[in-house]
Amino acid sequence: PVNALRYSACAGKTTPTVSSSPGVHRVFQHVLEHAGDSAASLLRSSNQATLLDIATFVHSCHHVANGSNPAPAAGPTRSEAGPSIRGGGIPTGVIMSGSSVQDRPLSLGALEAAILAKGPARFACASSANATSLGGVLASILGHFLGEQELPAKHCSSRNLLDWAATLEVMSPLVILIRDIEAFDPQVLSDLVGVMHQELHTLPIVLLLTVATTAQALPRMLPHAASSKLSVGRRFALPTAAENLDTLLRGLILDAPHGFLLGEGPLALLLDSFALHSQSLSALTQAFRYAIVLHFRDNRLARLCGSSEPLLAPPAPPTLTTEPSASSDDDEEEGEEGEERERRERR
Repeated sequence: PVNALRYSACAGKTTPTVSSSPGVHRVFQHVLEHAGDSAASLLRSSNQATLLDIATFVHSCHHVANGSNPAPAAGPTRSEAGPSIRGGGIPTGVIMSGSSVQDRPLSLGALEAAILAKGPARFACASSANATSLGGVLASILGHFLGEQELPAKHCSSRNLLDWAATLEVMSPLVILIRDIEAFDPQVLSDLVGVMHQELHTLPIVLLLTVATTAQALPRMLPHAASSKLSVGRRFALPTAAENLDTLLRGLILDAPHGFLLGEGPLALLLDSFALHSQSLSALTQAFRYAIVLHFRDNRLARLCGSSEPLLAPPAPPTLTTEPSASSDDDEEEGEEGEERERRERR
């Protein structure tokens, strides 16, 4: 449905009501969930190699700080080697995450799990929504470490972070992910780097900075006094949306493991919307799932899906249950007398 897909590409928030028939609802639910799970699984597997490389870098920084030298990870990666980590600088990794903000949860959602799978670590994330002040950024970071959603930013400082770290029995890497540095206030980002650098001798901090545009965005935003406190050891490049598009089309639409196939018109509209407007795999997946919803809502033949019995099979005869009767012997005698009477009449 071209008009509906065009609407889903623009808004995509309203879900039509699907028939309440048990059979069609069961099949609809299976296809819809399978499509979403397949897309997420394909993108996770596509980003897995880069995420594992980032996790190896995080723990190698911690080992270097402790004076040990772990064995380097084997196999090809998509990371780009940068300058070696300078003594006294904050170990920093730059992640080229692409320009699609909608795909950020899919591309970086498994980063924390990949880091924890490599070894013990503490993970926190700060976004531009909390970047209005240094206290807001520190409150967001400490809130992630403590497992709390919101902390008062007015009185939050590095002292709170040190007090929390003093309660830890084992000091593991403190991984701080700064998402989309282009959206941060340069002064707030510079102040954050300065605070982290002051506490580096006490806290094993590792910074991960995601960049949506170009690797030159970091030196353009930070003055030399702040950028000199960063030791950018590695640069990583997540697969772009265009690179993941072939994988998603093949695994989600062409192979169709969920059994739902798109026609030529809707498929062309999906690709045009991706190439000319969104450049987002999340938006493409949502539009595809919206097409599934519209199919089961508008197609009356979808009611035939999920039927466990043949459509033209006759109804099964009712099962008769016999109960023993007290007069069964009398009935048999009466039946024999009736048969004898009929034979005499025939003669």
